[in-house]
Amino acid sequence: MMIMIQKILKVLAVRTMRAYKPKVIGITGSVGKTSTRNAIQAAIGDAKRIRVAEENYNNEIGLPLTILGEKPQGTSLFGWLGVLWRGLVLSMGAKDNYPQWLVLEYGADKKGDILYLTDVARPYISVVTAVGIAHTEFFGTIEDVKEEKGTLVRALPEDGIAILNADDQNVESM
Repeated sequence: MMIMIQKILKVLAVRTMRAYKPKVIGITGSVGKTSTRNAIQAAIGDAKRIRVAEENYNNEIGLPLTILGEKPQGTSLFGWLGVLWRGLVLSMGAKDNYPQWLVLEYGADKKGDILYLTDVARPYISVVTAVGIAHTEFFGTIEDVKEEKGTLVRALPEDGIAILNADDQNVESM
């Protein structure tokens, strides 16, 4: 059931992004994503309509849920049906006050995860906090982690902005 929900959430999130065209600030890194997300939210404040990822909504289910303004429904079939229905309505452009900015976390447990997420929501601003050994058990080497995290920077449009941690040589080289 969750694979089907994941696929439908992706379609609804992509349609929602096309309908409203919010700017996306994408955050990735081995550490500090949540603190960075909170700092960006505080810096933008009330100046713009903004939606920020809650908790660790940084995967194939959580990122689309953030775009849709929804929460996971566990094993509740009716709960998920409600999420999908509201997502369908939202994806048709039915809301006047959709956020102008989305601050999203892009997590990765395996190669290709960030590419999947950038296919859902392409960032206008990419923030890479750090590349560390924290995820090497999933990727094998630190170079593989760096390659995966760098996907967020490579996804930027031509006029996009990369904010890179110059104190981390793996990030600075992106």
